[in-house]
Order: sequence, then structure tokens, then C-alpha cells
Amino acid sequence: MSRSPTASKTRPKMKIEKISLQNIASIEEAEIDFRRQPLADEALFLICGETGSGKSTLLSAICIALYKAVPQFEDLETGCSAARSRCRCR
Repeated sequence: MSRSPTASKTRPKMKIEKISLQNIASIEEAEIDFRRQPLADEALFLICGETGSGKSTLLSAICIALYKAVPQFEDLETGCSAARSRCRCR
């Protein structure tokens, strides 16, 4: 099944402006503001780092903020109720 080239142009796009994390995995509290330098002027960037540095946790935080769930934290409501993540999007 092929998509129409115009179909993707009419869909609204979401851009994450800021992520706030609290008590997720080993991250007690953190904030990433994509509106500030060095990320503000970049259309694309890479999430990279050493093993255990928090790359997957960052992606999990986005899932928690958008969907209130993530596979790694299946019992988020009961077992990890202190975990919080917020994404500010436009």
C-alpha cells in the first residue's frame, strides 16, 4: 500500500520543545529545553552516550508524557507512582 505524497503534508506535526523528568529510572530530576542552544537551531540531532547514561530513559520519559505508559514501567500507576515526565509540544 503506497501513501499519497500529499497526505503527509496535510497532517499536523508535533515538535517537542521541552522535557521535564522526575524520578524516572536513575534520574532524580532533569530538564531538556530544545528551544535553547545548542539544540535550538538544529533540525536533527543524535541521542548518544555510554551504556547506562540515560538514552532509553529519555525516550521512555517521552512515552510516559505522551501516553502515560511505557513497556519498561508496566506498573507505573502502582509501582512507580513517583515517576513523572512532562513534554511541552507545539
